[in-house]
Amino acid sequence: MTTQTTQPTTDQITVRVTLDSYDFAHPSEKQTQVYVQIPEVARVSYMLPAARFHGLKDRAWPEVLDVAQEYYEQGWVIDPSSAVARQAVMEWLRDSTNRDEMQVAYEEDQARQNPVLRNLRARITELEADREANDREYEQATARIAALENERHTTNEALSDAAEQLRRQRDRIAVLEKAAVEGRAALAAFCADHEDPGTAALGALYLLQQATSGTPMQPGETVPKVYRASHDSIVMGLYLTREAAQQHCEASARASISGDVSLDWDEDELTVTRIDGSEYLSGYVVDVLEIAAECDAEADR
Repeated sequence: MTTQTTQPTTDQITVRVTLDSYDFAHPSEKQTQVYVQIPEVARVSYMLPAARFHGLKDRAWPEVLDVAQEYYEQGWVIDPSSAVARQAVMEWLRDSTNRDEMQVAYEEDQARQNPVLRNLRARITELEADREANDREYEQATARIAALENERHTTNEALSDAAEQLRRQRDRIAVLEKAAVEGRAALAAFCADHEDPGTAALGALYLLQQATSGTPMQPGETVPKVYRASHDSIVMGLYLTREAAQQHCEASARASISGDVSLDWDEDELTVTRIDGSEYLSGYVVDVLEIAAECDAEADR
């Protein structure tokens, strides 16, 4: 006897394989019943020979249905009343997604009945969760590596731009330095050709010499000696001769000192002597400046 309904009473996929007497006319004869319940699809029973029981009771549910359906299709059982339900079940099972869903339902059912399988399934669930976490970490690490690669490319481009800018600046400095050296040579020749080139020219020559220290002298370039007149470290002027610098200091001293005094030079500093014979240093000094054409690396040691 077979039974069927299209409105299952539960929302779980269920397959049960049992061995019992189902024929009231022959109660001593046993049969294998394959009971199938698929929510919103069908509920149906396949009746097979008793000998089929041991070959089906431990098999996965999709395989059990394959065997039961094949047995009916071979014509061993004629049961028109269950044909519609069986057809609905098999059409549902042909979909690979549905077949996988029934396989999962089978494994969950086995886990509920077997403690070992239940623990194993729990462990599998944990491992799957760990794998998903590892996958997320891998994706994050991959994204970070990509970001670092992009950052490295950006940094390399920035370094390349900086190197190119530095090269252009060096080229520009070389051009300016060449012009400064040529200007230094021309100004030095001007100062050498004039008895009194003026403080501005001498000061410019001094600054050019400082700015171009370490560069070789141009052909025919002279190195003039400059005398600096100052009062209390305040520069008053630059001169090509010591006498001119001293005259500047003396004139400035007489303009600032009242009374009769005599002025004398104690080496490079101007000394003032009063009528009573007392002396004091005036603070007026003449220094000699050697305008170097090349850098002397040993000079500061």
